[in-house]
Amino acid sequence: MEFGVLNPLARWVMPKLIHKLRKWDFCAAQRPDYFLANSENTAARIKKYYGRESKVIYPGIEIPWDRSQETGLMQDFYLAVGRCIPYKKFDLLVEAFNQNGKKLVCVTNTDNKLYRKLQKISETNIEWKLDISRDETQELFANAKAFLFPPEEDFGLAPLEAMAHGTPVIAYGKGGALETVVSNETGLGWDRSQAATGLFFTEQTPESLNRAIEQFEIMQFDEEYIKKHAAKFSKEIFQEKFIEYIEEKLQEKKSL
Repeated sequence: MEFGVLNPLARWVMPKLIHKLRKWDFCAAQRPDYFLANSENTAARIKKYYGRESKVIYPGIEIPWDRSQETGLMQDFYLAVGRCIPYKKFDLLVEAFNQNGKKLVCVTNTDNKLYRKLQKISETNIEWKLDISRDETQELFANAKAFLFPPEEDFGLAPLEAMAHGTPVIAYGKGGALETVVSNETGLGWDRSQAATGLFFTEQTPESLNRAIEQFEIMQFDEEYIKKHAAKFSKEIFQEKFIEYIEEKLQEKKSL
């Protein structure tokens, strides 16, 4: 976080403030009866920092059963969607695609200093789309060669939105992506990817991402398998599991 001319003061004050906030946060975290987590990744941090167990219920996405706007033809572009803020790693994507020369479409609703800087340094193979409609975004999800997911997230809904359209994902191999993207690292060619929904890159560097892209381009993916995998994370399933959990806890309370 940047505070401009107040940076020296912030560097002195913030550690003291954060220490007190952490103590208050830990105490407050002991009061709830139960914890729900949006991923195993988040559940592990709840255990680490609060010493509490939690139930994992994955968030749900809208499954696009109506595919009337999809062309059904994979196009020769990679896609990234998200807020243009530092941890989302759009700068990594720009650096990687400035090097590899492949077509990249970046979709964001964030018109800020970082967005304008990245737009300015992007080569002509990188196209930026600002504040487009949800329907336009869904069409891009459906027709991209692959969806790129470079940040480390607690969970991450965007890769699932891409997979719901049958589009494979190239993701940074940490955080919630490890729970949503299936990467089969055995065998070669079709056998290597038929039971996969994408693959991972191991470091947040242009070199690591470009190696994954090179690997991706010699692989094939089963679109229907990817769609079926994404359907496991539907909103309907989320609602069912959430209601089941509430009913289970109510029954436990009644039996006490």
